Amino acid sequence: MEKQGFSVKTKNGIRLSVRMSALADMVTPGSRLADVGCDHGYIPIYLCRTGRIPSAIAMDIHEGPLERARQHIEECGLSDRIQTRLSDGLEKLGGDEADTVLIAGMGGCLMCRILIAGDERRGMLRRKSTQQEMKIRRMT
Repeated sequence: MEKQGFSVKTKNGIRLSVRMSALADMVTPGSRLADVGCDHGYIPIYLCRTGRIPSAIAMDIHEGPLERARQHIEECGLSDRIQTRLSDGLEKLGGDEADTVLIAGMGGCLMCRILIAGDERRGMLRRKSTQQEMKIRRMT
């Protein structure tokens, strides 16, 4: 199936792009995930629904995407397992709330800023998964 030029896989009732599916597969089973820049919340929803992780914190700097994530989480009946949090990067993440962070779909400089600003929390994380946004321009 194609959607806006990207292949889409359905995993446990959640439609994930191939990129998002690969990111979800990188999360270690049993992790406590912080998804920074969660957008719609699909990755934590998928991971909790499949039992791969017990809980997650879906974080975003913008209220609009966070509200969309909140709605999707409620629709899936996962409000007791996935918290949403308005946060600039890792700012609102408590020291022992997560052992894995996912930062994806944003520029490399922004990802570095988030990790550097969250320096005191980084030491408590077992795994950091990042995926830089790639923009390809057509040169004519």
